[in-house]
Amino acid sequence: MNEAVEKEYSNRNRVAQWEDIVGQWRSRSEEFMSTSAGLSGAINVAYGQGAREVYDVFEAPGADKLMIFIHGGYWRSFAKEPHRFIAPAWLAAGFSVVLIEYELCPQISLTGITEQVERALNHLAQTRSESRWLLSGHSAGGHLTAMMWRDQARLSEQAQFCLQAAMSLSGVHDLKPMRDFSANVDLQLSEQEAILQSPMYFSPKSTRHFLAAVGGDESDGFKYQTEILSRSWALQEPDLQIPQRNHFDVLLDLADANSLLFQRTRSLL
Repeated sequence: MNEAVEKEYSNRNRVAQWEDIVGQWRSRSEEFMSTSAGLSGAINVAYGQGAREVYDVFEAPGADKLMIFIHGGYWRSFAKEPHRFIAPAWLAAGFSVVLIEYELCPQISLTGITEQVERALNHLAQTRSESRWLLSGHSAGGHLTAMMWRDQARLSEQAQFCLQAAMSLSGVHDLKPMRDFSANVDLQLSEQEAILQSPMYFSPKSTRHFLAAVGGDESDGFKYQTEILSRSWALQEPDLQIPQRNHFDVLLDLADANSLLFQRTRSLL
């Protein structure tokens, strides 16, 4: 463990009120699940054989657009359920919403998680009628979003066609620092895997329709992670720093139709 790396990437140490913010995620998600839109959702749709190879679907009637979200947690914690609060604003905007779950380290490798998300998108391409997808993810989910946007993603022709825009929020795009971070006790990243799982070392499927965003109050490490992807991929969409937002409350903006993050993300598709 490297103290300098720990300072940059230990978000729970940086944000004193992180538990209160996550509590907001949970309470708002529970409230949504008591509504007709939440109650009518398809919960834990299997896309593979594993217990966590499932996703939730919330329908916007007549929608031809799909907003797909991948949660964070440094690939070793959290779940889709506390993130359901994201759905209402996107449903109101005419998107059906999917929240993808995946297995957590150390029960699986990062490479295995990436393969699971590829499998989830291929399953959606086989089973959903929406032809226009907006993929998004927060933190570790931002990393997985970017991995799906790389030109070597193992996606079916239909999934590649449907995946038309993406947004990585506070994503980790250069995994080399993770080898010196305390989370690596679970991630068990080798030098080779850290490179092969770093989106910045690949070419993107397109330099357009991809947004990299980060909270203005986040660490220099996370700002670097956003900037390095934007530079490495020569993204045409300017990266976004959201003022007065930390690693946890920045996600609230993705659920707020009036926020700049929501509007910039929606405009990608």
